[in-house]
Amino acid sequence: MTSPTAPGVTRKWTRLQDYSDEVSNARIWAGFHYRFSTEIGKEMGRKIGALTVATQLRGVEAMAEPRR
Repeated sequence: MTSPTAPGVTRKWTRLQDYSDEVSNARIWAGFHYRFSTEIGKEMGRKIGALTVATQLRGVEAMAEPRR
């Protein structure tokens, strides 16, 4: 990933969790957030993702199931 605020710098992560942690830490170090607010935000994101999968992607799951 690249950013206009860091020209010429490219960052890579192998796990989404690593990206999320780095962004959270950067926002804390910049003084935008406290640790508890980033942890709550990440937990909310996980819950929203789970709700989306459970309620909005049912058709996608049905299409992915092999037919017999």
